[in-house]
Formats: sequence, structure tokens, C-alpha cells
Amino acid sequence: MLQIFSALLPAIVLVAFIYFKDRKHPEPTWQLVKGVIYGCASAMIAVMLATPSSVLLMMVPGAENTIFGSFWQSFLGAAIPEECAKLLMLWALLQRNPYFDEHFDGIVYAACIGMGFAGLENILYVVQSPDEWLSVSVARAIFSVPGHFFFAVSMGYFYSCVHFHTASTQREHRINQIGVILVPIVLHGLFDFFLFVTDLQITVISSSCFLLFLILCYYIAKLGTRRIQHLLEMDADPNDDAEVAEFEEIQ
Repeated sequence: MLQIFSALLPAIVLVAFIYFKDRKHPEPTWQLVKGVIYGCASAMIAVMLATPSSVLLMMVPGAENTIFGSFWQSFLGAAIPEECAKLLMLWALLQRNPYFDEHFDGIVYAACIGMGFAGLENILYVVQSPDEWLSVSVARAIFSVPGHFFFAVSMGYFYSCVHFHTASTQREHRINQIGVILVPIVLHGLFDFFLFVTDLQITVISSSCFLLFLILCYYIAKLGTRRIQHLLEMDADPNDDAEVAEFEEIQ
């Protein structure tokens, strides 16, 4: 029971974080739970989508332990099928959803799906490591779960930009349409690739990739934080600022 709790805790914390960020018009709790369930479903879909690429890689002896194999696993075995599955579930969740009425809602629902995916994935990793479950839980709580969270933030950000037509030009709108799937795939793929190459222990290359991995983690977190703030500002009511200014003037 403790193992399952340790696997789910980081996902629960991040869902709570994004929920409390949405202070003005918070989404119904049952909608968030629905998003988490959709996220769990996306994990199962991702496994089916990734199976052909995994089979092809296994047909080449020794390919898994190479840089090419790491790239293949990172993008074709993980990033592409997983992010496509999440986007499919996000579309299914938000299609004709009356509660999707603010820009920030796209990030909220995408984060719930991402954390549903990450929570289920975490449980599988912890269960498969009965002797090292604590170290696995801690490592994934620091890197993997926040990684999935910020991949989801990017997806939700672009999804909202497309849905609410925030672009000022047709070209910018098209970039948003591409970004909704391309940006999460690139971030996720690089995240996994640097980690996989680090595990290969190829002296200088592995050390360099671990450094690049840490830099990427910082960049993903900073970028995600900016996108959260941007959509919150887009939803802000200018009357609120006017009321605050008037109150301060009276005082």
C-alpha cells in the first residue's frame, strides 16, 4: 500500500497545484477526476501504439543499447505514441465540454490527463522494482512526473490557443495547431533520449547527456511556468485591477 501511495503522491500534488491555480472559476471536481481517468486510458492506448516500433527495434540485435536505439525508443517508442494518446484523450474530454470556457482550462484538463498517465506509469515502475521501490519513487517524483506535467502544460497551452483563436494572424494560428502535438513530442523525446544515453554509460557522451538533461529539465519547468502565467493573465478580469486600484486610492 505504501508503494502505491508513493507512486501516486507526486501526481496528486501536481493536480492539486494546478487546481488551486485556477482560483477564479475552478473546474468541477468530477471533471478533474474524469480527466485523470482519461489519462489512465491514454496510457493503455500508448502501449498499443508503441508496440509495432518496439517489435521492429527488437528485430535488430543489440540495437537497444546504442545511441540510435535510444533515439528510436525515446521518440517512436515513447514520445510520439504517448503524446498522441494524451492529445486524443484531451480532445475527447474537451469536445463540447461546457466547462471549457477559459484559456487556463486547457492546461488544467491537460495536466489531469498527464497526471493520470504518469500516476499509472509510476505504479507499474514501482511494482516492477520491489527491492528498490523507494529510490525509484523518489527519482520519478523529481524528474519523470514533473516532466509529464510540463509536457501536458505545453499541450494544454497550445490547445487553448487554438480553441479560443488567440492568434492574431493565420500563420500564428497554424503554428499553434502544429505546436499542440509537436512541442510535447519534442520535449518528451529529448527528455527520454538524454536519460537513455546517460544509462548507456559511454564515458564523455553519457556525462554530457546527463548535463543536457538537467538543462532541459530547467528549461521545461521555466517554459511551463511562463505558459501557466500567460493563460492566467489572459483570463484575468481587468475590472479586478481597477477595483483594487480604487480601493487603494480611497485608503
